[in-house]
Amino acid sequence: MFSLLTLLSSWAQSVSPAGDVCRAIVSNARKAEQQRHNCHFLIGAKLTRSGRAHLVHCYDGELFVFELTRDQAAREKMLGRVMQFVVDGPRPSADAPAAIHLEHLDIDQADDLPPTSPITGRCRCVVDAPRLDGVCLCLEMALRTSRQQPRKRRDSLYFYPPALVAGDATIPFQFAAVRSPDDSIPPAPGQVAAGFLRFCTAPDPKRPDGGVPLSNALGALLTFR
Repeated sequence: MFSLLTLLSSWAQSVSPAGDVCRAIVSNARKAEQQRHNCHFLIGAKLTRSGRAHLVHCYDGELFVFELTRDQAAREKMLGRVMQFVVDGPRPSADAPAAIHLEHLDIDQADDLPPTSPITGRCRCVVDAPRLDGVCLCLEMALRTSRQQPRKRRDSLYFYPPALVAGDATIPFQFAAVRSPDDSIPPAPGQVAAGFLRFCTAPDPKRPDGGVPLSNALGALLTFR
């Protein structure tokens, strides 16, 4: 199995002709990985072979690549020869054996997401039920905007599904709205965010990194209305 840094290096070399850009991407990601931190990159359109800007996330040991439309790149000021690197925060301090495998994430209105409405959708999951005995589990939706935000901004939402049984099934979900009446920093119109869905143990206030992951993560690019 290829390591995250190997995959990232191969991807960077295939997408950007600029060697210094590729080296900077891998170097920054390596530093974040050594500190067990997630991170992401914004790569401007004029730094890629295709002329398309990219948003790249290293999230909990997995690589997620999103190609931005021209409108999204313009909104994020990524049409030129620019690159940005952001450290997103710590990865979980403990790794549990994956008891659930997730596939096929579908988020309703992902390209025009109303910030005052619940985030709804569905995903397919394959469950190894015996390994979940006695576990209080939930779905976590971690939201990561393209720029660092003040720490008071809520960046994870939780949904508690019905009890899971062994086998595979499509699970519908409904997370609370990102913007609540007392949220002082609502998403701006057209703002882009990456959403990462996974199963984990119920969040523990004593754990700054949230619950223990119980599945792989799925990612989607969201654009707020």
